[in-house]
Amino acid sequence: MKKFSLRSFEAILFDLDSTLTDTHYYPLKASEWLLAKYSDTPEDMMSSYIMELVGNYRRELKEVAESGIYRSPVQVVKDAIRKTLVSQELTFSEELLEEAAQRFKSLHMQLSEKMPGVDSLLAALRSFDIKMGVVTNSFEGHAEQILKNLKLDRFFYVVVDGSDIEAFKPDRAPFEYALGKLGAKPDKSVMIGDEFFNDMVGAKAIGLSTVWINLRQQSIEEMLEKYGRSSAPDLIVDSLPDLERFI
Repeated sequence: MKKFSLRSFEAILFDLDSTLTDTHYYPLKASEWLLAKYSDTPEDMMSSYIMELVGNYRRELKEVAESGIYRSPVQVVKDAIRKTLVSQELTFSEELLEEAAQRFKSLHMQLSEKMPGVDSLLAALRSFDIKMGVVTNSFEGHAEQILKNLKLDRFFYVVVDGSDIEAFKPDRAPFEYALGKLGAKPDKSVMIGDEFFNDMVGAKAIGLSTVWINLRQQSIEEMLEKYGRSSAPDLIVDSLPDLERFI
């Protein structure tokens, strides 16, 4: 069996959040602020709230991708917060929803940090003249600024968020747009990301190879049962630094 090698591709697409950048902290801080409106001990509510919020957020993105009706990332976050508060039987105003969504947005910019090993990996890939891009579902305009703030922008030829084509992964449009900008073909390109549905399913649908960074230690069999064998990644790793072994 031929060893998987990143240097064999002419283009590599990366997800941003939880792939290149560590963004686990900002939803917690934003949610803590919101839950403090309801309780003097918001930490007691946090676990169940966050679990449901993340699920609702992913369902909102899926709905946008499947319906083809674009909503901004801020609106998607707001809709996910709304559904979570309703489910938790917490009252709210539209003004509070808007403020909460905007807090998510601002904290995403402020609290995004580099994933361990990201500089080393990207520098090694660039030494082979591989074209690299970022395809993200994050807030409009944030990816370019975050990459610049973290001094990672020099590695990428293209950065694509939903506002560029009014579509979210796993829709094929963001992937195709990025590949078009790179002048690369799907069968000569690979997508690297942590979200199975958005990154693996979406990229496979247009013929890209895929690398799944399984940060949450999810079951691959459960993912394949849910999304089909055709969505199987070409490589699975536990963290970004693991990828240096496959250059």
